[in-house]
Amino acid sequence: MNKLSEKISDVMNYKEQAIQSVSAISEKTAVSAEKVSASATQQQKEMEYIALSTKRVNHIAGELAEVVSRFKVNQDK
Repeated sequence: MNKLSEKISDVMNYKEQAIQSVSAISEKTAVSAEKVSASATQQQKEMEYIALSTKRVNHIAGELAEVVSRFKVNQDK
């Protein structure tokens, strides 16, 4: 009977350690997921900024092309 109690105790200890291990892994996974989410959010903001900057540069380039076209000299040869 004593050996049975020891075996049950060993199984319970093993079970408790396994649960703690799974819990620790779950916590680490949650932290990693939060970091990935924050990184993705930051990348999205940066992409929006780049898109807006590209539109502004295109607009400025169009204005510059218009201004330059006023100063073109016709050279007939």
